[in-house]
Amino acid sequence: MAEYLITLNIIAGLRVDVPFFENTGYHNPEVDTMNFRDENGNIVNYKTDKMPDANILFSPRIGFNYDVFGNKMTQLRGGTGIFTGKPAYVWISNQIGNNGILTGFEREDNTTNYPFNPNPNRYKPTNVTGAPAGSYELALTDPNFKFPQLWRSNLGVDQKLPLFGLVATVEGLYSRDVNGIYYINANQAEPNSVLVGADTRPRWTSSSARKIYQKVDNAIVLKNQNEGYYWSISAALEKPFSDNWYFKAGYNYGEAKNTVDPGSIAFGSWNNNQHSGNANNPGLRFLRKFTRSQSIRNIII
Repeated sequence: MAEYLITLNIIAGLRVDVPFFENTGYHNPEVDTMNFRDENGNIVNYKTDKMPDANILFSPRIGFNYDVFGNKMTQLRGGTGIFTGKPAYVWISNQIGNNGILTGFEREDNTTNYPFNPNPNRYKPTNVTGAPAGSYELALTDPNFKFPQLWRSNLGVDQKLPLFGLVATVEGLYSRDVNGIYYINANQAEPNSVLVGADTRPRWTSSSARKIYQKVDNAIVLKNQNEGYYWSISAALEKPFSDNWYFKAGYNYGEAKNTVDPGSIAFGSWNNNQHSGNANNPGLRFLRKFTRSQSIRNIII
């Protein structure tokens, strides 16, 4: 009679991060007096020199590997945990550059106001005092902003088949944002009109009506939310050979949604985010990096 030893291996861990930033921002005293709006219409205030506070980020995780019958024929494996990653630091450094002190910003849709001139100094200010610029854009960071964190879980089973030494695998994966990334324009005013007809969404009748403060072209705030998610199911057949060679065929189906795909420029990440309603609260949508059918269907050979 064959005897088998059932084996269950469990690995658990805890990672702790405490990211912090030096006070390298530029202070714009005008912004201290401005009342902006968040995505819910609440009054919020920001300071251009206020970097994100230091936050303790806990990342617990646990994983297991279970030899179901003790004969190394059926393996059940999986795990769950929170994973912390570094943000693209340009998301943070945008605040250092776009504050109305180091640089200004002027939006001109009529290009005849500033015709081409080969002199690079032609349109530079003639008197720089260190005071806030006449007009500017802002890149701000929520004081409670936290580094990105993701909750991820997976469960899979590997089964050795009686034919040709094949190994069959079925696996599921689920991920969800704990501290995801998104942007709002805190200088966006309440819509002053609505569309007429079948589409009655709110709208602004002019670019000036969209701004709370006319000298601030936009005030893009980097924030956290936990709306994004991803899931996938995969199946595969594998044939191992000697010297670590193997043949594998698999199929994967998945879906991923988020509210924004952040880029390197704060305003571009907010302005270029496609939506059908409120730009500050666009809702979930399929990620642009997915296929047109808004899902993943991969055949791996």
